[in-house]
Amino acid sequence: MNNMADTMEQDLAATLGGRDERISSVFKTMLGYTLMIIFFPLASFYVSKNMIFEGMYGMTRKDGFFYGGITAIVVVHLVLAAFIYTAWNEDAKSRPVKRD
Repeated sequence: MNNMADTMEQDLAATLGGRDERISSVFKTMLGYTLMIIFFPLASFYVSKNMIFEGMYGMTRKDGFFYGGITAIVVVHLVLAAFIYTAWNEDAKSRPVKRD
């Protein structure tokens, strides 16, 4: 049974050619940005709400929620912009350059 799994793995590697590293690179990039899109806005919301708006500025709890939410929205957009920039440049690197 193990030989069959090894054979299937070798066939897959032969079919993919050199794309295996490219696929793992794309997966790592997607995993990194997925984790950032989940954790960065949450962290920015609670840090800005508790430490900045309610702590330093002495805002009410309701205002802290409001401005903390705005901070989280800005962070989400920054992470998305960074992902788009990375994806755009990664695609440009993988295209062959035509020279005459």
